[in-house]
Amino acid sequence: MMPCLSSHQITRYKWVKNRYDLDLNRENIFPDPETGTITINPLTSLDQGYYQCVAFNMHGTALSQVVFLQRAVLTHYPPQLSPDPYTGREGEPFILPCKGTKSVPEATFEWSTAASSKDNSPVPIQRSNSINIDPDGKLT
Repeated sequence: MMPCLSSHQITRYKWVKNRYDLDLNRENIFPDPETGTITINPLTSLDQGYYQCVAFNMHGTALSQVVFLQRAVLTHYPPQLSPDPYTGREGEPFILPCKGTKSVPEATFEWSTAASSKDNSPVPIQRSNSINIDPDGKLT
């Protein structure tokens, strides 16, 4: 929901998306003609963009601040029946890869240890001078 509020008697509202008039007749856009508020449901990738409300009355035109609407996305990791085996050598660097997931905005990563694949209480791995998680999620 994006409100378009004004303290004056408004006779008409319109919305602009990416500098073009927004089509308020799309099936997922629900305008409130009394307040100028629009609700977008469901939100799709086509709805992402820069929005601005324009309010009109007999004294002139008022513009809202421009807001950027971004659709948040986080895909799930595919289920894994058994963990991948990794072997390290003492004294050598060891890296556990992170099979990426799509995320908007960019995801942050955390690692945990678990006693088994059915462990309901995994223990978070604490970062230290010798343990780190890089921006791509790799445990190093």
